[in-house]
Amino acid sequence: KFSGLRPRRFSQLRMMAVQQPVDSGLFGSSPQGSSAQGLLALLEEQEPLLQAHALKQLYQFLDHYWAEVASSVPLIEELSEDPNFQHRELAAAVASRCFFHLEEYNDALRLALGAGQFFDVSAQSGSKRTAAENQYVETMISKCIDEYIRLRTEEAESGTPAAIDDRMVAIVERMFDRCYADCAWSQAMVVALE
Repeated sequence: KFSGLRPRRFSQLRMMAVQQPVDSGLFGSSPQGSSAQGLLALLEEQEPLLQAHALKQLYQFLDHYWAEVASSVPLIEELSEDPNFQHRELAAAVASRCFFHLEEYNDALRLALGAGQFFDVSAQSGSKRTAAENQYVETMISKCIDEYIRLRTEEAESGTPAAIDDRMVAIVERMFDRCYADCAWSQAMVVALE
């Protein structure tokens, strides 16, 4: 008798959850002391809009909830690899930062390379990023440069071209651009000499 109304009403409730701003209930005015479980549940929905909303909110507060989010990293990683999911880069950024907090730096770097605009190496440390975001970006840049140097060294020693991810090369080049813009010549020289 009521079966025709229930899906529509459930759909309306889900849409209300998506439209509700973060500061008015999902986390309260401060993220401390709350839980990310509601957002993690949205990741399991089949609706890409709900998944995208959850990822946006998780990304914003990930440094507070990474331990909770860590159990959902396989699902988030799956979204980052889905060619039909429009928010792949955001999913990669969330998964990367989780791996960073778990100190799994190789996985964090692999996903950071797929995070596109969410992994901005060109911004200066004094930008609008938080201290935790600065630490993440600087660690990923360091890991990226170390891996780039390792691959180039292997290439030079073996005489065969190394398979270096184009995204890694782009990050190293952007890092050089940042060094030049900041007049940090010594940093650029160290990388070049390595």
